[in-house]
Amino acid sequence: TFATLSIDLRTEGTSFYSLLRNVGSSVGISTGVTFITYMTQYNHAEMAARIDPFNPAIRYNTLPGWDMTSVQGLEMINGEITRQAATIAYLNDFRLMMYLALIGVPLVFLMRARPPDTTTDEMGDTVDEVESAVAAIH
Repeated sequence: TFATLSIDLRTEGTSFYSLLRNVGSSVGISTGVTFITYMTQYNHAEMAARIDPFNPAIRYNTLPGWDMTSVQGLEMINGEITRQAATIAYLNDFRLMMYLALIGVPLVFLMRARPPDTTTDEMGDTVDEVESAVAAIH
């Protein structure tokens, strides 16, 4: 917390903390979006490579409109491949975020609370300053 900083450095400490938090968020979001985009393209290419006229699901028209002889049929097949590729990419991205979060869990157990500083109060004033202020009032 910022209680460990002297009062004259708390503004700079807060500003620096906010800067690091914003930069970290930006990097994390950018990395996640890049991963989703890459994995969507990769999965689309992998699934589209398995679509051919010899595939029984397409050859026998088991799904209405899914034929390789018309533009509309190819668009329907491509739309389904794109939807499934994006779904797989999002699942992989959330799995990656879960693993990264699990890596951070042991760090919580390494942290410990600092013993309270009995020489200062929550405003950072020493006991002597508080006692002299109380004595001045009385």
